[in-house]
Amino acid sequence: MSADDTTLVIVPKRVPDRVLGFVRFGMNRTANLPFEGEVYAIYLLPAFMGLGYGRQLLTAVARRLLDAGTSSLCVEVLERNPNRFFYNAMGGRLAANKTHWFGGANLPTLIYGWDDISVLVRERAEDTP
Repeated sequence: MSADDTTLVIVPKRVPDRVLGFVRFGMNRTANLPFEGEVYAIYLLPAFMGLGYGRQLLTAVARRLLDAGTSSLCVEVLERNPNRFFYNAMGGRLAANKTHWFGGANLPTLIYGWDDISVLVRERAEDTP
């Protein structure tokens, strides 16, 4: 995979002109973390959270990274973000704490990581009927 980032969007089949969410990812930008890939941003419209779309996006990232020869992944999330538990549910482990300059303040963040992202792809395959 190149150093350039990639963006994937999720569009429902029944409403093909509506984007429900997106994910941006690429190679890890933080040298002191032991992960090759990184999710730079992930977002879903609130009305579509909890319906499996976030899982689909993260699984698609894992597939793309695996196809490119990348086997691990991390994501940084604001500590106060109530949706951070999604990464726990997806098998991510808390790998680091740090602060991130955002909106004029240093905010505490959490880094979740997957040492082997093939687990994300296998688990998704098992969920599919």
